[in-house]
Amino acid sequence: MLTLNKYEEFTTPIWHLEDTPQWLVDFLYKEAYRFKENCQSDNRSNKGGYQSPPFIWEEFAIEPKKYFNELLGSIPFSQSTKVQLEGEKSPYSWYNINSKGSWNTVHTHPVSSLALILYLTDTNNELSILNPNYHTRYFLDSESHYISPTLKRGDIIIFPADLMHFVKPNESNKDRVCLSMNLQLC
Repeated sequence: MLTLNKYEEFTTPIWHLEDTPQWLVDFLYKEAYRFKENCQSDNRSNKGGYQSPPFIWEEFAIEPKKYFNELLGSIPFSQSTKVQLEGEKSPYSWYNINSKGSWNTVHTHPVSSLALILYLTDTNNELSILNPNYHTRYFLDSESHYISPTLKRGDIIIFPADLMHFVKPNESNKDRVCLSMNLQLC
């Protein structure tokens, strides 16, 4: 008689970190609005809201940069890689401010290893990450074609940058604000 084994080998890692220090969330929230006042929107995936121009790691404020250096240096993304924190492939960031009705189209983060989002306000499960296998393997199981993680103010989510994702329209009267970051592994 044959023995049947099923292996779940190609899973997709998604990291969810909670409880970012309040001082950092407050500081970055104010910075997002400072950018909005001083810099024109650079809408790449944002529809109706504000998306700041990207800024490089060297331009990041000192205390937040120190926090992220420690955080990103401590997460075991894999046994043989770490986040590139200096030089040409160091992280770059931008702010998103979505007012009521604003959203982000389906997109990826090309030329990056990981995408990071730090929520500076509460969210109502608007981020949706598409299942990378759904289009060819939907008939093998009944998994959803996307997930919408439950995230709140101060939460960080990190996922492979090639995962297609989008942000549903903000239905709240309050702005939805986040810091996004592209990371390279080396």
